[in-house]
Amino acid sequence: MIEFGALSYAIVGVFYAGLSILLLTSWRGRHLGGYLIAACVMSTLWGFTLAVSTLDSAVPALAVFSIEVLRGGAWLTFLVMLVSKIGVGRPIRYVAHAVWLAVLLGGFALWFGRDYFDPAISMGSIMIPGGLAISLVGLLLIEQLYRNSPPEARWGIKALALGLGGLFAYDLFLYSQGVLFSAIDATTWMARGTVNMMFVPLIALAARRNPDWDLNIFVSRHVVFYSTSLVAIGIYLLLMSLGGYALLLYGGTWGGLARAVFFVGAVLVLLILLFSSTLRARFKVFLSKHFFHNKYDYREEWLRLIAALSAFEDRSTRQVVIKALAQIVGSPSGILWVLSDKEQAYQLASTYHAPDAAPTIPLDDPLIAFMKEQEWLIDLQEYALEPKHYGDLALPGWLQQFVDAWLVVPLIIRHELVGLIMLTRAPGPPKLNYEDRDLLKTVGNHIAVHLAQEKTDSLLAEAQQFEAYNRLTAFLMHDLNNLIAQQSLIVENAEKHKRNPDFVDDAIE
Repeated sequence: MIEFGALSYAIVGVFYAGLSILLLTSWRGRHLGGYLIAACVMSTLWGFTLAVSTLDSAVPALAVFSIEVLRGGAWLTFLVMLVSKIGVGRPIRYVAHAVWLAVLLGGFALWFGRDYFDPAISMGSIMIPGGLAISLVGLLLIEQLYRNSPPEARWGIKALALGLGGLFAYDLFLYSQGVLFSAIDATTWMARGTVNMMFVPLIALAARRNPDWDLNIFVSRHVVFYSTSLVAIGIYLLLMSLGGYALLLYGGTWGGLARAVFFVGAVLVLLILLFSSTLRARFKVFLSKHFFHNKYDYREEWLRLIAALSAFEDRSTRQVVIKALAQIVGSPSGILWVLSDKEQAYQLASTYHAPDAAPTIPLDDPLIAFMKEQEWLIDLQEYALEPKHYGDLALPGWLQQFVDAWLVVPLIIRHELVGLIMLTRAPGPPKLNYEDRDLLKTVGNHIAVHLAQEKTDSLLAEAQQFEAYNRLTAFLMHDLNNLIAQQSLIVENAEKHKRNPDFVDDAIE
């Protein structure tokens, strides 16, 4: 248990150290950002100090006490600066500073003047009620901050309220137990590092959501996804370990066997969840919805589209275009039709993880007419539930034969439909919002430009070939005319000079 506690405090120290570095590299000198950085740095020292003190009892109690109070005081100071911006009265701000400073000074007085105090009074006698008071004031400041913030600003501070609220709430629980039982519970103290680790991403998210703190940090969606996944996996494994320990402790003679079966089953469930594309898709949607302003990282989507279109060299690489569009919504496959001027119909151009057999779509198809007129993408799942959203559109029979069909995206340039892409159903939540539709339509327009450019390049190459052929033909005709003229001259003079040896020699040569 001691090793687990030390490891948990060390890990939370690493988390806070990473956040501190991220904030320092993004800081532009504003006061609020500076107070947040100071609180994160103090939390970093707090995590490492408690990790060492858990393993080494020789660490002075004053060091543990001081770092505990300074860490709480740093967060209180940051909250005081936040509530002062929204007009919260001065008394509560003065009380917040007075509490943690009084606790700190009381601890120093007890440590350095211990010869003058009752030996029964320890540092814990100050730390437990002092920690309880700091926690209460912290929760009070968070309540004042959230309640007095305008409704439109609460979205930005919600993550901070959850992060710091959870931090102070756990400390309140810890020190309340200490007050009731006159001692801090060892298990609760050891688990404190792991619990605090879960609040660090929320604090980082709060800094990301509040540019007025002048911390213009960028949190990658991939980092959020994978770091959150790792934290979730860690919590899952921790809970499974506690469950296995309980089985071993209370399972009697079958405890060891039950724990082994339990662990194998737990790991199997974890692997199934990790390899579930549906779960990953839903998790990404949850993160995008609750952790970011926009559902998509448009910079990443744009760069990925550019990379795909850069490989757009010939007909065999058209499937990268389908793939680029499919990846936006997580579709596993798709089919591309392109307008053929020769056939006056939309013909199969390429497929991506789909059968190569697809019907030719005539120009008078109702789906083609609808997309030309409205320039809308068609959500077939929405059409099945609310067909009135699409007016009088009647789906053609050829489209209904694709049982997994989900979206039909028009490829339009200058109000001309140059092609269309059908995508199959994604494993995640199928409902689209305006952001999905706008991005798919914009990407479709860019793909249409490249298809039109490819067609123009093909026509130009064909015209150049015709020009070269015409030049070659002109040269050949000129040489043939000269040859025929020479032969005609020989034939005309043959009767007259056929017995002249010199004429015969010249004709043969």
